[in-house]
Amino acid sequence: MEKNLFKHQVWKYAWDNDPNNSLRIMQRLGQGNFQTEEFKKWAISYEID
Repeated sequence: MEKNLFKHQVWKYAWDNDPNNSLRIMQRLGQGNFQTEEFKKWAISYEID
């Protein structure tokens, strides 16, 4: 490992350019915006009676 592990810029670049970070995965599934129809369907599936 190098000192790059502790640099903020390295982590920011990795996060901004990672297509599989948690935010982008949720957006692809329609969960990035709670007002979308896909999010409503997802939320209803987790609803407890």
